[in-house]
Amino acid sequence: MRPEELEEKKNKRKRIAKIKTFMICFFMFFLIVPSVISVIALIRMERLEKSILETRNMIEDISVRLDNAGIKETASAADPDVSVVKNEVFLSSGEDYGTLSNSRPKTVSKKVYLTFDDGPSSNTERILDILDTYDVKATFFVNGHEKYDEELKKIAEAGHSIGMHSWSHDYSDVYADLDSFADDLDRIHSHILEVTGVDSTYYRFPGGSSNCHTMDVYECISYLDAKDISYFDWNVSAADAVSGTKSAAQIADTVIKGIEKEEGECVIVLMHDAAGRGTTVDALPGIIEAVMSMEGAELLPISGTTEEIHFR
Repeated sequence: MRPEELEEKKNKRKRIAKIKTFMICFFMFFLIVPSVISVIALIRMERLEKSILETRNMIEDISVRLDNAGIKETASAADPDVSVVKNEVFLSSGEDYGTLSNSRPKTVSKKVYLTFDDGPSSNTERILDILDTYDVKATFFVNGHEKYDEELKKIAEAGHSIGMHSWSHDYSDVYADLDSFADDLDRIHSHILEVTGVDSTYYRFPGGSSNCHTMDVYECISYLDAKDISYFDWNVSAADAVSGTKSAAQIADTVIKGIEKEEGECVIVLMHDAAGRGTTVDALPGIIEAVMSMEGAELLPISGTTEEIHFR
């Protein structure tokens, strides 16, 4: 065979090889790329679903907080069962807490439970003194603040109910998994029992049972049920730990209006016993006096017969 023919044959084989390579790449491209795109799409869909779920949970949590803060539809002035009353609330010290405008049912029948989270603290003794002045019993959902063990003892000695609000109140720790939740619960329970002799069977979830936790809150609820521990959320909030520091008048107004608007017989009020919540303490006498002035209302500590208010 002549050299020219050999060269032509060689070039032809090269062209065929290139065509084969191109066709293989072409088919591989249309096989692999769609698969990659499908995987990426699935990952993005999962992320989107997670984001939507988180957003929905956040919206639900905000809605619950707003409801608990007493932000509900105002009763119609045309409602014959409701009369608008102006309440002037004064403390025993003579301090004027302002005029509180309330839509108050003419006759109410409510069991009102004042509850304090996050203590004991430097404010606990002031709270106890005010409660003692009015001969009112309340409920303290406490954390593991060992330096305030004396205040914890005084809560028990004064006859108030003591509930558990976790040892650390650190969401990432308490809600890491069921074992972490159980360990935290056991620690705060043991501490209360050791310091006060009270075998507490009441619990309040940090953030409430509807808060967005990293674990399924129903696992925690089932665990509490197995331990015969009741948990309590709330249906009225002082909104004293939601955004900045509110004045005593604002806190009192929010709580009183929330109690009056709550249609159920059981009203569990969320407040905070923490070092930075002095205005909550200042608002307490006005709240107590307003509730005492409501016909048929009574102030009680949480007990084994208390209706359990649950978000979840």
